[in-house]
Amino acid sequence: MLTNFFFTNIHQNTFVNMQNRQSELHPVFRKESIDFVTVANEFCLLAERAGDFSKIELLTRAHKLLPLLYFKTAVLPQPAESIGEDYEKFVGEADWHFIEEKISKKLGASQRYMNITLPEHPQDSEEISMSEAFADIYQDLKDFVMLYETGSEDAVNEAMFELTDNFRQIWGPRILAVSAEIHTLLFGIEPVEEEISPAEQTENDDFEDDDFHEIDVRNFFKR
Repeated sequence: MLTNFFFTNIHQNTFVNMQNRQSELHPVFRKESIDFVTVANEFCLLAERAGDFSKIELLTRAHKLLPLLYFKTAVLPQPAESIGEDYEKFVGEADWHFIEEKISKKLGASQRYMNITLPEHPQDSEEISMSEAFADIYQDLKDFVMLYETGSEDAVNEAMFELTDNFRQIWGPRILAVSAEIHTLLFGIEPVEEEISPAEQTENDDFEDDDFHEIDVRNFFKR
């Protein structure tokens, strides 16, 4: 009994000490932030390499990844007070269209259009496609994970402010809507059929895999 009590207290004290050390870190360095960047980067890689997967593989991976992404964003720590610093954006309009077209081609006849209600304007809704939602989510995530690797602590903190606000108002609802459509596609009564068009077989994208940069979150701690 004494031994069990002793080890239980050790484990509890260790957990409390770990929590205290985490709370002393700047929000961008905390475990929740690193976990988020890891999952966000996985989503970006999935979107960038959608052509490497079958439609079923893409939907199955997204079905598992999107709810995790929503959770990891929801538990991000509150950023430090904003100082209004400008920070670099990496994803341009051409990149957005490239991702949207790649996802759209892969979905083919399984493409769905969704009515998205935004929290700030619940009386209004907008209709967007699944591929457009993918590209919207991708844009914010890719901008953040690239900055997380290369930017200053203050710049990343500023970006986290915008990221969390956009999550609440823009792409958080998109994650939920896309997840629901994917769930229906995967578990509905009509099976998802693979489609390979002649254009896809001979596709020669303007972007190569090397144009996309896989981040290593460890680089952030080497500065």
